[in-house]
Amino acid sequence: MNGNKIVFHVTRTTSLDSIAEHGLLPTASHGSIGGAVYAFHTEDRVFFSAPEGVRYWFDKAWEWADHESDNPVEDGLTPVVLRAQITASWLQPDDLGTKDSSAPAFYVERRTVQPWRIEAWTGERWERLGWGPSPEALAWMSVTVEKDADTGEEIGWRNQKDPLLPKGEQLSAGLVTKPKRKSTKKAER
Repeated sequence: MNGNKIVFHVTRTTSLDSIAEHGLLPTASHGSIGGAVYAFHTEDRVFFSAPEGVRYWFDKAWEWADHESDNPVEDGLTPVVLRAQITASWLQPDDLGTKDSSAPAFYVERRTVQPWRIEAWTGERWERLGWGPSPEALAWMSVTVEKDADTGEEIGWRNQKDPLLPKGEQLSAGLVTKPKRKSTKKAER
């Protein structure tokens, strides 16, 4: 494989500031979706999906967030879809991820994916990390807090429309590109 490939990664809002500063770092602990269950598989890797698998990993991230917290939004566990342009030769097939999601999955081993290669879906468009809404604003965009009419008690958090899940052509709109150098050639007339 030559050139670059556009792939997707699902993370949580609490990770966005670090990713904007350092990029996507290989997993050194059980920080991935699924936690310790996948520990044997995740060490020193960053995981990605083809567009067809984004919905699966987004839903898995919500399941994980709901399992880990009574208030996933307040705890920064709201899933966010990232899109990255990766050197194709870095991508290795992830057979386990492909089997789980029924869509092509990949990993990059022992490499950091630089921040300039990464964008986040804001619910309306792809934005370079650190340039769009804050992680907290993204988290609250994804939910509506529903309250019991009689008691006023919170009974639901998740907005079933999933505004932070890009769909269809939104997955490929305005692809990430490295800042280009200005040409020293004068334009021909």
